[in-house]
Amino acid sequence: MRKIIVLILTAFVLAYFVTSIGFWLVENVFSLGGRFFFYYSHNMYVEGKGPAPNQYRFVPYLLVEKFFKHIPIRWYCSPYLTVKRWAGFDNNPSAVLDNKLNLDSYLSLEDRDKLANDVGGFIKEKLLEITNNVMTTNILLNIVNNLGWKAWFQDPFEFVSKLIKQLPYEFTQVFDDKSDLNKTIYGYATMRFFATIGVLLLLYFWMRTLCNELVSYLSMFAYSIFLAFSYGDFLQQEFHISLLLFILGVILIYKRKPWWSIFILVVIQSFVRTDHAFFIAVIYGLYNFPWNKDRVPKIVSVTIFPILMTYLLAKVIFPNATYYTPLIRIKDNLSDPWAWVYPAIFFALPLIFVQKIRKIEFYKKTWSWILPFIAMNALVALTREVRLFLPVVAYLFPLLLNGIFSLYNTNEN
Repeated sequence: MRKIIVLILTAFVLAYFVTSIGFWLVENVFSLGGRFFFYYSHNMYVEGKGPAPNQYRFVPYLLVEKFFKHIPIRWYCSPYLTVKRWAGFDNNPSAVLDNKLNLDSYLSLEDRDKLANDVGGFIKEKLLEITNNVMTTNILLNIVNNLGWKAWFQDPFEFVSKLIKQLPYEFTQVFDDKSDLNKTIYGYATMRFFATIGVLLLLYFWMRTLCNELVSYLSMFAYSIFLAFSYGDFLQQEFHISLLLFILGVILIYKRKPWWSIFILVVIQSFVRTDHAFFIAVIYGLYNFPWNKDRVPKIVSVTIFPILMTYLLAKVIFPNATYYTPLIRIKDNLSDPWAWVYPAIFFALPLIFVQKIRKIEFYKKTWSWILPFIAMNALVALTREVRLFLPVVAYLFPLLLNGIFSLYNTNEN
């Protein structure tokens, strides 16, 4: 019982770390602009009017809209809270004091007064050049001064606060924790948080099929590093749910669970990512080769379903969804050095122990799915987006961790 509690708590803590890093890199990309972008994109996908291929992977958007945005966990982000404080939307006395101390430490009141006087002198000089008349200049200068612009220098935070609060709520809602925008933004992070807990726990159980308890437990820490790194180039919100289903599929296949359980999983995953569902079907077919008469219909049905769903999603369910990027990206991958560097770093450790594949029946029979999977992503995706290869890393993780522990086990001769 104690081990189970520690296991769940570890998955919880690691998922919180990983999701926090993801939140800083995803929702707050471009500062406030990132929140607006993801919110209005979310509304488009929920309405079925978003671009492909994200629109085809619509289940996560509905999960956020119908569930996760109603139980949002707030995520800390220092840049966002700083902008919120500067904009005057944090009325906490300590926040007001922070603004004053920050301002005074970088630009004292005396310096601000001097700056205001310099600006006033500049305005007077330019007005005099334009009017060429002292009396007219003084009249215009009084009008300008009555706008109270010098007070802006004395307390710029007050000025910014008053100015921003005049904006429509569509703009200021980004500072309202109870707004639909922030509930949605936090809802996505909350969804990824729980999905990451599921990924790490399922990874543990996948590791336990081929590794001991200690190796399986430590694998969660190691895989968390890959998860965090994958957030560096991240736009698809469905990925962690699809990764969870992929690992579950590998476990079911390895344990030779009934055909119908694989089929149900493929059906569910086809509404999240049809490509991952297809490759689960491929692994299932490879592991059960050679096929007898009873197996052929089952393997064909599992394999055909994600292909059929790809067609239905593109041509029937969302026929108006157009791709927001070129469909073929092989030229970009060949010319972009990061398309080579990032995958090379990502696979550097797993490749060291890849020769162990021939020693384990499951890998010996199924490893070939990796080649078309990588080829597909090199053709139609940007390989610098290394989250694409998280399923491969999860599949190979028992080899990697077992290999490392065998290498460094001083008792093994």
